[in-house]
Amino acid sequence: MAKVFGPLIWGRGFCGWACWTAAVLEWLPVKKEGRIKSEFKKLRYLSLGISILFPLILIFFLNYDVRSDYLNRSEMAWMFIGNGLYYLIGIALAFIFKDRRAFCKVACPVSLVMKLPSGLRLIKLGPSDKDCIKCGRCSRKCPMDIDVMAYISQGRKVTDTECILCLECVRNCPAEAIG
Repeated sequence: MAKVFGPLIWGRGFCGWACWTAAVLEWLPVKKEGRIKSEFKKLRYLSLGISILFPLILIFFLNYDVRSDYLNRSEMAWMFIGNGLYYLIGIALAFIFKDRRAFCKVACPVSLVMKLPSGLRLIKLGPSDKDCIKCGRCSRKCPMDIDVMAYISQGRKVTDTECILCLECVRNCPAEAIG
């Protein structure tokens, strides 16, 4: 429910505050270097497709019985296998792209599920009553590669659906122009 309806309120705030995969990846000793190209971000669609097709193949072609297999606790094994794959892929992507949030940007299928309702979210970061000095620090510190300064310097709220409400831009703004 938090991943489908929550984004209507706080956008992808789940990704910034409650995603256990992202939390573990934040501990990696990787220093962010540059931005990930948008072509790579399209790989999330492949990940979402696999996430939908794999269970359907199991059920309809390999006779996986959701009710009896759940009672036999094989669901727990599938959960551990799935999470293990997430972490392996996430760690590899973090080192390949030199970005701890590379998994979120390149491979996370959940981010796509949250993308549409995130565009309609109620809570958005925006300009405060202080003027932006256009230093660009907010954009450089954004773990999701959002050009925060472009929004704030124009007096607009951040409407990018990649925003995870981590508040790094707020913490790093020397002019306190983001609120």
